[in-house]
Amino acid sequence: MWNAVVIGEGNAGNTAIIAFSFEDGCSISENSSSYWISNVILEMGMTIMKSTVQGKRIAKFLTAHKNGLTGLRSRSKQLKESLECELLKRAPYKTLKTAIQNSVDDAYTKGRQEKGREILRLLEE
Repeated sequence: MWNAVVIGEGNAGNTAIIAFSFEDGCSISENSSSYWISNVILEMGMTIMKSTVQGKRIAKFLTAHKNGLTGLRSRSKQLKESLECELLKRAPYKTLKTAIQNSVDDAYTKGRQEKGREILRLLEE
């Protein structure tokens, strides 16, 4: 769901290249007019047009990253937090509700699978 939220107006483009990846799997892809941010939170993403305030903040961060400036870890944490806030503020209720339910369902499935593996290990001993 990279386009759960769109910030700004204009053509988001058809393709983009990865410009930065956060440690948690979230990534920023870039094309000539926008940034595509994937897996911001709850596997949701968004498109941010470069002409917006948020787009300019991302551009500044990417420039610092490309130039190897110090303090990148704290800057990336701040940027990630601001992206999460933007997505949560702007996500439609139904989209957010669906993403939360999918995350809960996934957690239950993973928990059941892990418990099954644990039982199998005990039975094999």
